[in-house]
Amino acid sequence: MEKTNYTKLRTKVFGIIEGLTLIDSKYFDVRRAITFAEEVHCNERKDGNPEFSHQLEMLSLALSMHSSLINPYGVYMAIIVHDTIEDYPEVQGDLYEMFPEAAKYSRMLAKFIDPVKDTKTYHLYFEQLASCDVCSVVKLIDRVHNLSTAPGVFTNRKLGEYCDEAETYFLTMMKDAKNNFNQREVYEVLKFMLTTQVRTIRKFLVMLETPSEAS
Repeated sequence: MEKTNYTKLRTKVFGIIEGLTLIDSKYFDVRRAITFAEEVHCNERKDGNPEFSHQLEMLSLALSMHSSLINPYGVYMAIIVHDTIEDYPEVQGDLYEMFPEAAKYSRMLAKFIDPVKDTKTYHLYFEQLASCDVCSVVKLIDRVHNLSTAPGVFTNRKLGEYCDEAETYFLTMMKDAKNNFNQREVYEVLKFMLTTQVRTIRKFLVMLETPSEAS
């Protein structure tokens, strides 16, 4: 798996955010949130990249859709802390104190559910996300990036499960959110990216299962 040039990615994201602060001072909070979350998410991902590279990659994608987002500031803040409460519940108090609105998004995005054992609650989880103009976008971007780094990291069975989940839950959520909020272009772009990734991974899995002619 190709490693992310973390420093270059971080500099790129900060540069764009720096430009946004010239338009609206509230974007200084995005910089503050990055500094906070970067210290919390200081481990390594399964693909060998720094843990916080996940959030930076997601931010980079979201920033490219800035003008099409209903609440770009909310999306950026939610991306930065989307895994914080789920993965590091011990900092939940600090998060609520420093960034209360972002903490609410982090709480909504936290997945304390086994989708195999409790499909009903899992469906309700995605229905709730579909009712939020911020969380519905963040959840889709999260899966887009996770699928992009999954091959070579997870087992073929897990890759198949990720694809099934994307089709069963994520695309349904996207469809509902698209009807709820006027940011159709964002959802359509993310739908294209997600379906393309799923299709590519499934073809890859079929190729692995099909015996070669030489054998």
